[in-house]
Amino acid sequence: MKYRLLAFLPFLVMPAHAFTPSENSEVTPEIEVTKGQTTITSFDSAKEILDEQVHLHDRITVYCGAEFDAEGVITHPPGFKATKYLNRYNSREWEHIVPADRFGDFLPSWKDGHPACVQADGDKYKGRDCARKVNEQFRLMEADMYNLFPAIGSVNGLRNYYPFALMPNAESDFGSCDMRIENRKAQPPERARGIIARTYLYMAEAYPDVMVLTPEEKTLMSDWDKAYPVSGLECRRAVTIWEIQKNVNGILEARCQEWGAFWERMQKAIDESGKGNNTVAMTMLNSLKSEYSDNEEFFEDLIAVDFNRANIETQSGDHQSALSITESIISKLRTGQKGEPQELMASALSLKALLLQKLGQGEKAISVIDELTDRFRSSRSIETQQIVAHTLNQALYIARGLEDESLERQIETDIIEIFGDSQDEFIQAGVLAAYRFQAGATCSDPEALDKCASLMQKVIKQFSHLDDVFSQFYIVEMTMELALIKTRQGRYEQSIKLYSDVVYQHGQSQEPSSQQAVIYALLSMAELHISNGEIDVAKINIANARDAYEGPDPILLIPSYMSFVLGDITAQQLIDEYKKLEPQLDMSLKNWGFGTLDGVIAQQGPEKKLQVDLVRQYFRSDIDLTQLEAQLNASPKH
Repeated sequence: MKYRLLAFLPFLVMPAHAFTPSENSEVTPEIEVTKGQTTITSFDSAKEILDEQVHLHDRITVYCGAEFDAEGVITHPPGFKATKYLNRYNSREWEHIVPADRFGDFLPSWKDGHPACVQADGDKYKGRDCARKVNEQFRLMEADMYNLFPAIGSVNGLRNYYPFALMPNAESDFGSCDMRIENRKAQPPERARGIIARTYLYMAEAYPDVMVLTPEEKTLMSDWDKAYPVSGLECRRAVTIWEIQKNVNGILEARCQEWGAFWERMQKAIDESGKGNNTVAMTMLNSLKSEYSDNEEFFEDLIAVDFNRANIETQSGDHQSALSITESIISKLRTGQKGEPQELMASALSLKALLLQKLGQGEKAISVIDELTDRFRSSRSIETQQIVAHTLNQALYIARGLEDESLERQIETDIIEIFGDSQDEFIQAGVLAAYRFQAGATCSDPEALDKCASLMQKVIKQFSHLDDVFSQFYIVEMTMELALIKTRQGRYEQSIKLYSDVVYQHGQSQEPSSQQAVIYALLSMAELHISNGEIDVAKINIANARDAYEGPDPILLIPSYMSFVLGDITAQQLIDEYKKLEPQLDMSLKNWGFGTLDGVIAQQGPEKKLQVDLVRQYFRSDIDLTQLEAQLNASPKH
């Protein structure tokens, strides 16, 4: 779960909405909308915003606590069952906690219809569709997101527009989800009662001329509001809605003040840590933990405090203390009265694995990652999927450190099988990394070049749209390797095309790794052109490489070397360029292949060959630049 400081701003009085009747609109009694929303004008728009912004991460249904994915497909909690509305069994729907009938029934168009509410065949209609068509006031109330919550379709259907009540003798209609429907009334599970109460109270405050609570409702909702206090999740949701709808939920504003103050204090601690004042930050976090330790409503918020404590210990290098805090988080989540919030548990297991790795306990880290994967591999929560994918990629490096190739291959397979079809770009980047590892293993077999090339072509095509730094690095790296394979296979034109793609796509990049790749690609093309006798074209590639990048990479020595071999610069010009470059460099070039230029060198006589050999000795660090200059000056025909 992504935690951030979200505090309600002072109450804003929104201007009353201006209603201008048209010939197809309904003139209704004046409605007080000063505290209601006047921004979102249709139920469909509200549902889209709820999906894409409000419930982007917290995808849990209000009554039954069921998860749902980005497509609205439900994962039912254990023991859930339904006997009616089975066609809506797997669907997430947006439920009006206060039914639309409740605030629409006062409208003449709802009860009696309207001249504009006539079908193509001449039949008249009324009710919700007519009110939605002709009454803008109704459309605003229907689209108020403070009153809209996700629900399983079957539950939403059976609840209908029935009022809420307590029915202790009724039985659950949905198995383990204790939602009871009887005699045209509904008793919700306890987990939803506080939310329901505060929603009814909000609608009565926001639309007082429409939404008038009965005395019985006032008593019930007040009781539920007190018995089931506001949660951090409810407050976070309300702030997100406020940012979009622009009207403050006055009921939640008052009840979320303590929560806002809690998170303001936590943010101050985080800020102190960011300044390097970890001792001060830990004191502030420990104080929060002590003050709220007995407050069950701050359970998840206190878990966030512990995560920050663990992170500070990690930054300070005390991985053992961080591990102890993390294990405490896991224990609390397993025994908490509200069950195990999966994103928090996934985060805790991921952090534990990381800390075990840092403590040199790779095998234990793998065991924790196995538990994480087994428990959450089928989760529909995007954030949980991201945590699992990220941690499995971490496992690849742990397996490599353990020198366990079989484990590496298994982890690669798991990542690709579990997340290969994900549309989330963060997860796709993890899948790409797994493919990169897999390609490395495949391409290490000289007999598997065709298989290797086929795999790389597939991966490059599938993931080339990813624009994060690491993904682009992998794509460039695989493109370069694929070009080298094509060269080995004698496919000269294909190699040139691949190298050209790298130069074209990354030639303007400011990222050092991409700039280096461009130089490598240009020099590799030059070598291919030289081997094909296209010296003039090669010289253009080399000249472009010399101008492409100014960073501290020894590859920068090669363009000048190639220009020297081809006779475009003298030995002294070569020395002068190296004097400018050398202070930036910290690597030798022992592994650079020089074979491509041997034929060119052979044609230029023994003196040139001697000079080239001296430069190669410098590349291998056998002589330094001063010695190179002296020996070149002493060589024949310098």
